[in-house]
Amino acid sequence: MKQASILLAVAILVVGVANADEHAMTPFFPYRAQTQVLDNGLRVIVIPMSSQGLVAYWTIVRTGSRDEYEPGRTGFAHFFEHMMFRGTEKFPQEIYGRIVTELGADANAYTTDDFTAYHLGIAAADLERVL
Repeated sequence: MKQASILLAVAILVVGVANADEHAMTPFFPYRAQTQVLDNGLRVIVIPMSSQGLVAYWTIVRTGSRDEYEPGRTGFAHFFEHMMFRGTEKFPQEIYGRIVTELGADANAYTTDDFTAYHLGIAAADLERVL
């Protein structure tokens, strides 16, 4: 199954290259994205979309299971993903949970080979509070 998926991806890539007009390439990401670097060095990417007042907020941490190279020691990226929801002394788990509930937000996270993603679905009016 994995080989079939790879072959299909290669076939799509080859067909796409064969059909591409070298002077009029379709953008890889079809949405207008605005990238800004804040004073603290944080890179923010905003993709405006018509959403009836909703915002999808994502924080991507560029570390995943691929970064666990020590033999016999795996699962740390996923472990830290879960620890992020446990809170700190100054910002305990109960406060985070209460805020998410008050906002009516949908909050979750996941870890891949390459990154860990934390995401919330919120009302646009609540974006500043989430940040």
